[in-house]
Amino acid sequence: PRLVVVDTSGEIAGAGDMPHPCVLPARTMTVPRRPEQARVMLEAVQNHSPRVLVIDEMGTRQEVDAACDIRTKGVSLVATTHGDTLKEVLDNPRLANMLGKPREVVLSAKETEEARLRANQSVELDDRKTRLQRTQEPIFDMVVELRSFKEVVVYREVGRAIDRLLRGQDAPYVHYECDEDDTIHAEEVL
Repeated sequence: PRLVVVDTSGEIAGAGDMPHPCVLPARTMTVPRRPEQARVMLEAVQNHSPRVLVIDEMGTRQEVDAACDIRTKGVSLVATTHGDTLKEVLDNPRLANMLGKPREVVLSAKETEEARLRANQSVELDDRKTRLQRTQEPIFDMVVELRSFKEVVVYREVGRAIDRLLRGQDAPYVHYECDEDDTIHAEEVL
C-alpha cells in the first residue's frame, strides 16, 4: 500500500493490524509504546515506501525530527498534534521545527532598515537587530485547525502563514463553517 498509518491508540485507523475501511487500502502500524513512535515512523518509510504517511499525535522532538527526515525523502505527511492554533504549535519548542525550524537571526543594518520600512514604522530606526525566521520549508503543505465540530480554519500556504506569524502579523487562512442546515460557508481572511 502507498498509504501507511502510524497509530498510537487506534484513533485513526481502528484497532489492530487491519485498518478501518475508510483508509483502505492502507497499512497500519501500531505503536507498541508511546516512546517508540519516532522509530515506528522511520520503520514505516524504510520497510513500506509509502507515498503518504499518516501520524497520530506528534508531540515529541524525536517525532518531529523523524517527520522532518521522512519529508526530505519525498513522503507526504498527514499528522495530528495538540495545539488550539497554528501560532500555539509554532510557539511550542518541541513542535516548531516541523513548521520551518524558526531561529533567531541577526540582521545587517540594511536588513534592519528594510524591515523597518516594510513595517511602516516611524522614522526612528527600530532597535531590534534580530528577528525570528524560518530556516527551512515547513514539512506540511497545508495546516487545518479544528476549532469546533462544525468549524475549521485552513492555512493553504503554510510557509507564508508562518513567516507572517513570526513577524507578529496575522496569517492568511480560509474559515469554513457548517450551519444548522449543514451548508458549508467559506470565507478567506487576509
